[in-house]
Amino acid sequence: MQGFSSIDGIASGLNTTEIVNAIIQSERRGAVLMESEQAQKTAIITNLKALQAKLLAFKTQVGILARDTSFNKTKVTVSDDTYLSATAQGKAALGSFDLQVLAVARNH
Repeated sequence: MQGFSSIDGIASGLNTTEIVNAIIQSERRGAVLMESEQAQKTAIITNLKALQAKLLAFKTQVGILARDTSFNKTKVTVSDDTYLSATAQGKAALGSFDLQVLAVARNH
């Protein structure tokens, strides 16, 4: 029997190995399709979660911009409050202003 690698279809003449392999491959095709669909849906879910995170970050930034304090940035600093005090109100012009005290008012 040396030289025989298979004894398919001795009585029927059919290649039973090929038939069985074709049946197994046919049944496996459904599983392969489901695995492919699962991978696609997993990728979609991953992308949607990434989009959700970016939208949440965007919403947070928009919320910060919606606050009045985001644009109302008036601040006053005085180097020596012995001679001058200052405050800024909501309609103060933006910019940097330097004042120099040349003389101090005296009580007569």
